[in-house]
Amino acid sequence: MDIVRAIEDNAAELLMAMGAAGGGSQRADDRAEWTIGGSPIDYHNAVVRASDVAVVAESLAELKKHGVPGTWHAGPSMPVDRSELRAALTAAGFVSGGSEPGMAVRIADLRAPRAVPGLTITRVGDDDALAVWEATLGQGFGEGEREARWVASVYRKLGYGDPWRHYVGWLDGTPVATATVFLGAGVAGVYFVMTVPEARRRGIGAAITYGALRATAPNTGNDAYSGAASDARSGAANDAHSGAGSDTHSGPGSDAQPGAGSDADAQSDTQPGAGSDTHTGPGSDTHSGPGPDTRSHAQSDADAQSDTRSGADVRSGSGAGNGAAVEYAVLGSSPAGRSVYEGLGFREYCTIELYEWAG
Repeated sequence: MDIVRAIEDNAAELLMAMGAAGGGSQRADDRAEWTIGGSPIDYHNAVVRASDVAVVAESLAELKKHGVPGTWHAGPSMPVDRSELRAALTAAGFVSGGSEPGMAVRIADLRAPRAVPGLTITRVGDDDALAVWEATLGQGFGEGEREARWVASVYRKLGYGDPWRHYVGWLDGTPVATATVFLGAGVAGVYFVMTVPEARRRGIGAAITYGALRATAPNTGNDAYSGAASDARSGAANDAHSGAGSDTHSGPGSDAQPGAGSDADAQSDTQPGAGSDTHTGPGSDTHSGPGPDTRSHAQSDADAQSDTRSGADVRSGSGAGNGAAVEYAVLGSSPAGRSVYEGLGFREYCTIELYEWAG
């Protein structure tokens, strides 16, 4: 598998699907791929492919037509000279939004985090459970309630079965964390990992990330990880569990977005395992939200600086079915979240550069 391409393609598929559900205009031809006009959030009015710099002017015209801000997501496979692209974007009024380190791990090689007592993770399976997910996300991710409201409206349209899997982390019965797994491009992409500010630095982000990804592994179903778990769960969740002999499971997470990191090993198909060394790349995530949560648009929160690990009980929500198992997990991390994902066994494969136009 081309890991770098899978990182880019998973993020592109997610952005295009969310943009379409939001009512944006879609373009996908031999010169460009974008979704524009479906979101009030710049990150989600996204140019994800371009074959020449002339597309810059075309994308700007489309953004102006819809009256929305937007972002270019320039990954290593975009066949455009970077200096020429940067010059064209700057001339058009785009500014650097930093970069996202693209990370990946073989799911079977994930390192289990330490248990977080009282943590339970449930899968969203209906509108009521999504409302809890939305309210939790809005407390500390990106643009806060505004972004959470739009994201939830899109997910409500897209439904609760695969390829979409949304999770809520509960601490002693109170919702404190979110995560989404998107099954696309042959991998599991991790997005919208966020822990509410008052519950950070306890390892909850790592726990929800781990649990959600273990639920995609072969022979685990929605089972994830044995740890110290409570019985708390959302109204949409049920008590059905499957997996390797344990009813307590942990989940993953951290408040970031799809992205990428250093170009080292970008073209390599080597597979990170539990003992692989991790690489960090340049760039920072400039999409800061309310409170101390800075992130890339896929996962990573202030919890990222914590050394504690967590276990929790991952439960299926009503209507949330199992899908085909995948081998690799991918994500784009913020600088704060990188160490958390490295601790889970992720390594960095590439960098996706972001260029933003505010309108």
